[in-house]
Amino acid sequence: MQPGSEAAFLHGGVSLPDHRQQEPLSRERLLQAINASREMLDHSPPLYLHCLAGRERSVALAIAHVSMIRGLSVYEALLAVRAAHPPANPLFEHLELLEVLLKPEQPFSLATEPSLQSIQPPGAA
Repeated sequence: MQPGSEAAFLHGGVSLPDHRQQEPLSRERLLQAINASREMLDHSPPLYLHCLAGRERSVALAIAHVSMIRGLSVYEALLAVRAAHPPANPLFEHLELLEVLLKPEQPFSLATEPSLQSIQPPGAA
């Protein structure tokens, strides 16, 4: 990156646990990561997600966004992400948590958690 070009990009970070850590991924932390990345995507596309190996944590966020944007189930979104990035190998526990959070029959709202923003798929108002 050219010196001074950082101003042209939105950047941020939310640390998520991977398979090497003893702490499980919490609902709140995943929602924080989804909210932060969604805000960046909405204000300054495209979105670049990364983690150490690009196989677990960033993939989980990519699956969340593909699911919300395309209206796919978590597992359909996983197939779409793997088609673009074959090494994608999210943790099963992360997929289970995404499935609960993005369940289509539940409105996806965080109104009961004032520290987190609401996320809804595009067109769901």
